[in-house]
Amino acid sequence: GLGALLEEGYKPHSPAAKLQQMGVTWNQESRPQPQQQSALLALQQKNGQTLVAVYQNFYAITRYNHSPLYAMAVFQLSEALREGRQ
Repeated sequence: GLGALLEEGYKPHSPAAKLQQMGVTWNQESRPQPQQQSALLALQQKNGQTLVAVYQNFYAITRYNHSPLYAMAVFQLSEALREGRQ
């Protein structure tokens, strides 16, 4: 199940279609192509755990700084900047 995907780490290893078959859902604007290599990451939040699908760009950020929290912060900042431009 999803636990096995989480244990594989955050280097993309499975097509998004496989994650979807296992119950992962995306909102419409962030839905990846079915063949896009993906991984599943669990982030601890104040109100529990959040599962996040991550891709090659997320993994690339973690090569600079190995913290998945750092990579998520970079991602969230980039999303905020992108939304500010629209």
